[in-house]
This record gives sequence, C-alpha cells and structure tokens, in this order.
Amino acid sequence: MLDFIELDIKKTQFYQDVVSENKQEWITKGREQGELDLILRLCKHRYGKLNAKIIQQLETLSLKQRDKLALLLLDYPDGFGIDKFKAWLQTQLNP
Repeated sequence: MLDFIELDIKKTQFYQDVVSENKQEWITKGREQGELDLILRLCKHRYGKLNAKIIQQLETLSLKQRDKLALLLLDYPDGFGIDKFKAWLQTQLNP
C-alpha cells in the first residue's frame, strides 16, 4: 500500500504567500463594505427607504467620498435634509 504524507496546506509557503498578498486587499474591501453599510443605514434612518438609483450612486462613491458623507450625516443632523443630500451626491458624481 502507498504511504501518503499528510500535509497541512496552511503551512506551505505557497499558501502563506497567497494569504499575505491578498490580506491587505481583503481588509480594504471589508472596510469599504462596512463603510457603505453604515452610510446606507444612516441614510435609511434619516430619509426613509432609499430608491435603487440612490443606492447605486452611493455604491459608486470612493472611500474618501463615503467618509465625507458619513461626517456630513453625523455632524449636521438637522441641516442636511434630503434635498441637500441629493445635491451633494450629484456634485460628487459629476464634479
């Protein structure tokens, strides 16, 4: 009978290289998704149900733009109404 060597894939150099190379990308994507989730929740809480077009527009914002929007939503709870929100969003999408 053949003897097979049991190999823990996680200990191989290949596995460690792949994980190391992709780790920062995974972290960045996770942060971006978390930021988007937070913005969507803040907007839904403030403005009610969002239509698909606005959600799609929010998804296209860069991480820096999402940071700005999050701060606007938190810093100006009463002075950042739906009209200002839509206008701001348009300026970000069409600079």
